[in-house]
Amino acid sequence: MDGRAADRVTGAILIAAAAVYALLARGYVVTFVADPLGPRAAPWLLAALLALLGTWMVLRPRAAASESPEATGAQTRRTMPLGIAAFTGFAVLLPWTGFVLATALLTAALAKLADGPALRAGASGALFAGALYYVFVFALDVPLPIGRLFPFLGG
Repeated sequence: MDGRAADRVTGAILIAAAAVYALLARGYVVTFVADPLGPRAAPWLLAALLALLGTWMVLRPRAAASESPEATGAQTRRTMPLGIAAFTGFAVLLPWTGFVLATALLTAALAKLADGPALRAGASGALFAGALYYVFVFALDVPLPIGRLFPFLGG
């Protein structure tokens, strides 16, 4: 199966998964009072996004890959364990370093795994972590862990 056909099959599977997810989301009941866009809307938004992305893959599959399947497989075998290690490190570091530092390190590591320059990977990690912290803490009023390493900040 070539890349275009694989994209179309994957897109169709994503659309079917979105439909099942939307059906399951119908029965989701929030047991506490929440704002109108609160937790009840999240499954619907995710189902819509999944359906949209699946439709995009069906209608606009990627062009033929320029790299050989062997080269792509070798790269995946190299980066997949490192990506898993990065996410594992995030889970281990989160209680100690807090959300901002752990997220910045994770984002920088993933950017570096995608062959990004080190300086840009670090800068994007810091900016992304800061922006996420701002959105969750100030816009959504969701407290995030500060970390045990920073007791002067209340961690």
